[in-house]
Amino acid sequence: MRTKEQRIAKYTKKNKELNQAHLKQQIKNKKKSVVREQELEQIVNGIVGFTILRGHYMIYAKQVNKLMGNYHSDILNNEVTILQNVWHSRGLDLDVMDVINPAVGYIVKGGGPPPVCGQFDVSKFDIDVFCP
Repeated sequence: MRTKEQRIAKYTKKNKELNQAHLKQQIKNKKKSVVREQELEQIVNGIVGFTILRGHYMIYAKQVNKLMGNYHSDILNNEVTILQNVWHSRGLDLDVMDVINPAVGYIVKGGGPPPVCGQFDVSKFDIDVFCP
């Protein structure tokens, strides 16, 4: 049977190796995210140019990129449509956002985006429907 010191040494060594592997993975993921952010910035600069709204389009592109990692198919389509409506109400152009979407990697799949306000009967809902 091992002594208490031997068990502690083995446990400490094992945890140290696991922590180092975890830290290496975190560093690798951080480098990937920095590279992806630089790619997004180049995409947005190429599409929008240097306008005062460039920062807002950059935030929109980052949010679409984040949604692509979290959702798939119809839910992704719904979330991106909601995001477009939010940023359109803040003053961004829908045509520019439609150009940014495929450049970022988002392509509408399936049945397309959900219906926009005015294309369905809102009397069926118990809640208020947001119409920009």
